[in-house]
Amino acid sequence: MANIDYSAAANIRLAQMIMNEVNLILADPTNLMMYDGIVNLGSVVGTGSDTARMRFSDMGFSTSFASTNDGDEVDSTDPTFSNQDFQVGRYALRYDLTSLAQMTGYGSDLDPFTIAQAMAQSAIATMSDVIAATFPSFTTNQVGTSGVDLSVDDILDAIFELETGNNTQFSCILHSVQYADFRQSLRSESNNAFAFVEATAEAMAAKAPGFAGVWNGVNFYKSNRVTESGGNKRGAMLGENAVGYVLGAPQNTQLADGTVVPAGTAAVVEMEREPSFDRTRIVGNLYVGANITEQERGCLIQTDA
Repeated sequence: MANIDYSAAANIRLAQMIMNEVNLILADPTNLMMYDGIVNLGSVVGTGSDTARMRFSDMGFSTSFASTNDGDEVDSTDPTFSNQDFQVGRYALRYDLTSLAQMTGYGSDLDPFTIAQAMAQSAIATMSDVIAATFPSFTTNQVGTSGVDLSVDDILDAIFELETGNNTQFSCILHSVQYADFRQSLRSESNNAFAFVEATAEAMAAKAPGFAGVWNGVNFYKSNRVTESGGNKRGAMLGENAVGYVLGAPQNTQLADGTVVPAGTAAVVEMEREPSFDRTRIVGNLYVGANITEQERGCLIQTDA
C-alpha cells in the first residue's frame, strides 16, 4: 500500500528551505466542461437510474408539410424518435499521509487540506478526460489522415461536414500538437483569402492551453486532454450541444466528521484517521459520464501526433 511518508517526501525536504510552497508539475488546466459544444445534462440523482436519456424527434424543421389536393384527406405522418444515453461511472483518487510527513512539512505543503484542494483540480481534469474520450465516437464525420500533420484543408473539410449537417456555433478542440501543425499550415498560406486577414495573424500567436481565438468563424481551443491512439491525436470540431455530460451529485451527504456536503456537489473529498498507522487518508469520489448527442453534430479530427 502506497503512503506519503517521510521517506517518500524526501525530494521536497531540503536542509535549508528556499521556497515556502510546493510547485505543481506542469499539466493542462483546461476545463472542457466550459467549452462551446459541451452541454451539461444535469444529475441522475433522484431519477431512479444511473443513466440519463437525451430524446430526439424529427418533428419541427426536420419535417415539411406535404402538398395536398383541396378536399382530400391528409395522411397521418409517423414521427421518428431516437435517444442517446449518458451513464455515470465512479472515478476516485486517494492519498495516505503519515503524521511524520505532515509534521515535518514546511508550512502547509503536505497539509491534508492542501492535498484536498489539489484533489479538486484532479476532479476537473478527470471530467475533461471523460469528455475528450467521446470524440472518437464521431464515426459519421471524420477528417484528417493517419500519420499526417493537421492542415488548413482538414479544418475546412471539418467545417464543410458540420455545415452540411446544419450545425451552428462551431468550435474546435485540438491537442496542442494538432494546433501547432495547424499554425504551421497557416504559415504556408499565401495570396488567398486567409493569408492577410487579422484572424490568421492571431491564430499564429503562441498561447497557453484554453481559448486560442476565432478563425474562419470557428472558436478554437487547445487542450492536451485530447486523446491519442495509433500515433494520432483525436480532436474534434463540434456544433452546438454535440457532447453531453451528466453528473452523480450526492444530496446533502453527511461525512464522517459531521460535515454536510451540499446537494449538487460534483466531487466529494473526505478525510479519515487511521490511528494504527498514524496517518490520514484523503479520498475523493466523483460520478460522471459523457457521450456524443448526435453523429451529425460533430466531426472527429484525427491527425499525426
